[in-house]
Amino acid sequence: MISHKNIVTWITAAAAAGLITVGLGGIRANAEDISVDTTSTVRAVSHVASGGLYALSDANTPNTSLLAPLKLKTFTQAPPFGQQIPNGEPKAAGQFNVIQPAAHSLGAKVMVRLPDYYDKFAYNFDSMDQWKSHVTQMVNEAKKNSGDIYAYELWNEPNGYWKSPGDYGNGKSVDAGNYKSVTYMQLWDETYKLVKQLDPSAKIVGPSLDGLGASQMKWMQTFLLDAKKDGTLPDYISWHQWSASAYPGQAQALEKFELANGITKPGSTEPIPISINEYGAEQELGVPGQMVHYIQSFENDKYTDSADLAFWFNYGRMDNLLTDQQKPNGGYWLYKWYGDMSGNIDTTSTSSENGSLASLASTNADKSQTSVIFGGANGDNSITVNHLDASKFANGAKVQVNESPWYGVDTAVTPKTIETGTVQVKNGTATVSVKGMKASSGYQLIVTPADTAVTKDDIQYTQQQASARQLCFR
Repeated sequence: MISHKNIVTWITAAAAAGLITVGLGGIRANAEDISVDTTSTVRAVSHVASGGLYALSDANTPNTSLLAPLKLKTFTQAPPFGQQIPNGEPKAAGQFNVIQPAAHSLGAKVMVRLPDYYDKFAYNFDSMDQWKSHVTQMVNEAKKNSGDIYAYELWNEPNGYWKSPGDYGNGKSVDAGNYKSVTYMQLWDETYKLVKQLDPSAKIVGPSLDGLGASQMKWMQTFLLDAKKDGTLPDYISWHQWSASAYPGQAQALEKFELANGITKPGSTEPIPISINEYGAEQELGVPGQMVHYIQSFENDKYTDSADLAFWFNYGRMDNLLTDQQKPNGGYWLYKWYGDMSGNIDTTSTSSENGSLASLASTNADKSQTSVIFGGANGDNSITVNHLDASKFANGAKVQVNESPWYGVDTAVTPKTIETGTVQVKNGTATVSVKGMKASSGYQLIVTPADTAVTKDDIQYTQQQASARQLCFR
């Protein structure tokens, strides 16, 4: 969600992780433990959750050298000629034609948010005729670089303007004004057909609701049934997600509804792919121990294709992963570790438990490395990696645990290696115990084959000094 004022948020964060030890054996009964099954694949790694709304303010901000390690998949940006001035910024920025060279160099695709043609939110819609004239101008300019477009977003948070898709404008959060002359389905259908006519290769994302609670789900279902009848179903279904724990149930309920009503991806029997083009509440954004829950939830729903961090604060910050001095903060390193993942996403126990501890694991193509990102819980937790490849790990394993603490958005962070060493691997299994974890921190475990035979565990760890501070950020 774009906030339309500067927000000051106080975060209290603890700085330390404690003693680290490694052992062997089975999974402890503690529900906070993580177990990884390297032979159970969720999907191929595609960095679904690596994206951002207004993450780019121009072709050089943030610098692509900072963004490249994040393996960004999508951006949601203003259209050509966009005039939207969000969050009290001094001027409009981030238009597709301005940021396209940066997105292209990163290999990322862009969702072009057409209603951000208007300078204000709620959008100062004029009339359908004028709107379609604006759309024609925007799409004709954008399609010059159509290869870099993920999809066109036809409207943003329409349930704030129209009580239901078939109503004339009498929404909950805006003066009806010129909206009184048009229903949402009229706007959607006519804009959809116009965009497809102007750019036959175009994909469409929508309806971009402001959430998917009970009332929004009813709105979404009505919209999808109407769009199916009208032949204007989106290529990606979108909404904004403000709760990581609610996501699995909401996505599954929507997918079940689609299949029950014959709403599927063209040429397929599967539901339409999901694109969450804004996620993360303002108090969570950038906090590694919080954001890992979203990454876990999105990656474990196989129909979720992309997800973009919300834009609550200022331009040029990659949605709170960079400081005001363009330096990586604690959240940046979580997403960098996520970007380092390759091969396949492995099944982990925390996705089904959906508790305070979250994790995501991957094993690379030749089975020589398993990596796990995790966080969200205080105290002592352990990670059991199962079914390590016998031919690769016959000698045992090297392990490394890294921590990225959270000191606030404007405090630069260098990750700390808090454990290194070698451990025995028995029956394809090794367990790493992490003591004194901090819920705000993000962690990474890397497991690779030992170079020589390991006859006993040999671990080096660091004991860090605990500290806590209150930090103010915008």
